[in-house]
Amino acid sequence: MNQENAFLPHVIAPKLLKIIESQTPIGKFYKKATYMSLKNEPGSLDFTIGDSHEMPLHGFVEALQKNAIPQKIGWYGYKVSLPETKKIVSEALKKHRGISIVPDDIFMTNGTIVGLAICLKMLVEEDDEVILNLPPWFGYRKMIQSVGANPIGIPVKPQTFDLDLEKIADSITEKLAPF
Repeated sequence: MNQENAFLPHVIAPKLLKIIESQTPIGKFYKKATYMSLKNEPGSLDFTIGDSHEMPLHGFVEALQKNAIPQKIGWYGYKVSLPETKKIVSEALKKHRGISIVPDDIFMTNGTIVGLAICLKMLVEEDDEVILNLPPWFGYRKMIQSVGANPIGIPVKPQTFDLDLEKIADSITEKLAPF
């Protein structure tokens, strides 16, 4: 820090400070979790942060190699909401989930985080509540707080990590966002 700025206060916007402070519980959880003592055991897979250290499947590598060669202009551009992709998603939802959604009502993004951020901005109002499981993915609280909403954490069942539907139902209030 240079001398002329030595006496200036360090100011963090309260909204950002709240987001930073919300990250503390996830670190504590990981230190206490049983999986920490088992994660290096042979045959165990660590998917806690979506960062598997397993080798990719051979077919996946072949598909990447084949499709890494550009076949037309724009081959590497972001491909979101292509009509043929939306049609496939619509058909898969109908076949595997029994959900009928027309392709024009399906919006594709280039990642889950982007999709969630868009949904939060479209559906959530200032001071709404958004229920999330505990422990959450490390970015969910920040995303919810960034739109001015309040994350309401519901612990998962400790033995199975299943959602506790009764606790979720008990947490629903009139401030719950339609998210």
